[in-house]
Amino acid sequence: GNADAHAVRRELGSDDDPAALVAALEVELFAHGADRPAWFDAKVVVAFGARASLFRLAADVVGSPDVKRDDVATALDEVAAIEKAPSTTNGSSSSNSRLAAFLAARARASAPAVSPHDVFDDAPYPELDLVVPKLALLLAVMRRLDIPSFHYEVANGSCLGIFLCDRLWSSPSEEHKAEK
Repeated sequence: GNADAHAVRRELGSDDDPAALVAALEVELFAHGADRPAWFDAKVVVAFGARASLFRLAADVVGSPDVKRDDVATALDEVAAIEKAPSTTNGSSSSNSRLAAFLAARARASAPAVSPHDVFDDAPYPELDLVVPKLALLLAVMRRLDIPSFHYEVANGSCLGIFLCDRLWSSPSEEHKAEK
């Protein structure tokens, strides 16, 4: 998972090349037999998680709950560039504080689309050191399993919670009838 992606990044010895990290993670996935199952034929995957999930991270950076594989690649490049940018000469700006500010601004701007039923939490992103590894892992999995896109839904990560949420299982016409 995320910790493995972080470990692979450390093993590479360079934080400067997100493409190399994605390639290394794809090799790891291949080595562990992560192949697309025959039954898997989805054009769009529904992904869920809370604020620290890699799906939420990608959706926040992209600004939409509908995230394409190319969007993840662009998001990865954006955050990697922020992370590796040199600090200002007076030392007042570290890469972590710039990355935290960037993520907070994107999360705030995307909240109405990404998490419309969730209360916006203005707290700092909880795992700054895992931002690049999470996006790299997500991109590697999407490439390896040929997932063109995903749709993000806010959830606490509880599978039982997903099964109990009528909004996720009803059709748009059923939701419209229920609102009347």
